[in-house]
Amino acid sequence: MNAPLAINAFVSAAAITLGDMSVPIARRFAKDLSALAGTAGAGAPARVPACRHLDQPHLVDRAVSSAATLNRAISNAQTQMCWRQSCRPDAPDLYNENHAFVEVVGPDGHLAVDGIRFGLFVLGPEVYYPPHVHEAEEFYLILSGTADWQQDDEAYRPVPPGQIVHNASLQPHAMRVNDEPLIVLWGWCGDIGWTQYRFV
Repeated sequence: MNAPLAINAFVSAAAITLGDMSVPIARRFAKDLSALAGTAGAGAPARVPACRHLDQPHLVDRAVSSAATLNRAISNAQTQMCWRQSCRPDAPDLYNENHAFVEVVGPDGHLAVDGIRFGLFVLGPEVYYPPHVHEAEEFYLILSGTADWQQDDEAYRPVPPGQIVHNASLQPHAMRVNDEPLIVLWGWCGDIGWTQYRFV
């Protein structure tokens, strides 16, 4: 499958999965992504070291709605995507060497649109993503792996595959991955700029 077709198939599959969720932000993204059906994708493929965690047959747990369809779509598209990592000097070394993200939809995405950012995010086993904030309202849909998640100063809590984590604008949040890679869908809406992104 060529790159635009594979990426469009992933976006369509993600829209179906998110549309099955009862969380309002997931349904909002399902509607936005559905509207992009058939849009040609751009951008050259690129991989970073943490993409090794995508080289497995089961990227989406059965607890996720439409898991088989979404798993197939990710498997077909992930080698065509432009994966990146942010090597921030204030992040732990293990984080900098063991995470990957792709913006599939958004100002810097394969499908260039304003107003949202959407894609996939991977964290390797035993990785700690320190407390951080950003302007955007955000969701994560856990596809596979279980991490302990924190919001504000609350205690960490495990969130299994098939569940949504919803972060408000400028709400501090963090996660600690357990012994399996964490793979999620992520989305930003509202103020999707980067000026306030920082560790706290």
